[in-house]
Amino acid sequence: MKSRTLRLAVLGVAVFLMLSAAPAFAGEGGWQFFAAGTYRVIDDVDFNSQLLVNPTFGTATDGTTQFSFVNGTFDLGTGSFQVADPGQYDPIGWVPAVPGPFGVSGTSVFLDQATAGAQSDADFGSTLGAIIGVEKDWRAAGPVMLSCRFSFWVARDDLDTPAPLTLATYDLGLTLADGGDGVINNPTPSSDTDPTLGDDTVFSTAATPGGTTIASATAVRSLDLNLYVFSAGIVGSYARDRFSLRLGTGATLNVARLNSEVGVNVTSGGPATYNWSQTDADTDVAVGWYGGLGVEYQATEKVSVGLDWRYDWVFQDVGTDQVTVDLDGQSLALSITFEF
Repeated sequence: MKSRTLRLAVLGVAVFLMLSAAPAFAGEGGWQFFAAGTYRVIDDVDFNSQLLVNPTFGTATDGTTQFSFVNGTFDLGTGSFQVADPGQYDPIGWVPAVPGPFGVSGTSVFLDQATAGAQSDADFGSTLGAIIGVEKDWRAAGPVMLSCRFSFWVARDDLDTPAPLTLATYDLGLTLADGGDGVINNPTPSSDTDPTLGDDTVFSTAATPGGTTIASATAVRSLDLNLYVFSAGIVGSYARDRFSLRLGTGATLNVARLNSEVGVNVTSGGPATYNWSQTDADTDVAVGWYGGLGVEYQATEKVSVGLDWRYDWVFQDVGTDQVTVDLDGQSLALSITFEF
């Protein structure tokens, strides 16, 4: 923040010096229309850490008693669980939908929890765009001219990047309790296959790290950014022959439309494969400031071409629940200007 304040102070001094250096008013006319193609580098994109879930079971996690896995769910409070593949049961490969003797106390279920880790991409860049605007001569003193400049800038970019995954395996201990007939016939923990012999209840004793990895996963993150920038500022130019050197600064209003997504492919127990994705979108508005310099060549009496470098400071980050974007960054613009 201190560096930003210092930069703004320098820009403010530059504006003051340009204003005080040109006391004479320019004549009538002096309107220019300009259009430019741009290349902008965004400073930083930070993806947030995100827990991946199985869409069959949905999200069931409060961080204390409920947990989501890429191949099931587990509720410590109720002792309930669901699994994606019978191959997760050990050691006898129990298939809950088929009646049969369970008869093993302490049988385990293996559940895998996958997390897409936090991720920073400082080379987002390559944001192509276009600017249109008008400029009006304001004050002149010899070869020095001050102008008011108003522009509208639109830029967009797409980012697709593999997500770093952390896969943690948990061992869910199961115990047969009150199992009068020793038969389990339900994919959920409770069943009542023979009421005369009592309930057969499977309940969890703990979910602890360790066990056998059952699932594998890959994930890709994406971000679509549409950026609209309204600028109003002052340009000081020094002309010599057909060339002029330009220095400008001003305020900006930045409107960012963001769409983010994380897509996951999970293989659990061999053939049990699914795809899952989650998207988020938001529109943020942020104010900023810019400073830039450039050179312009007067090709004809009414037409000139220019090359400009510009740096934008945006005073707040934008983003969705999945990603945070710092819009600070530099840009190049190749322009053509028509005087009328």
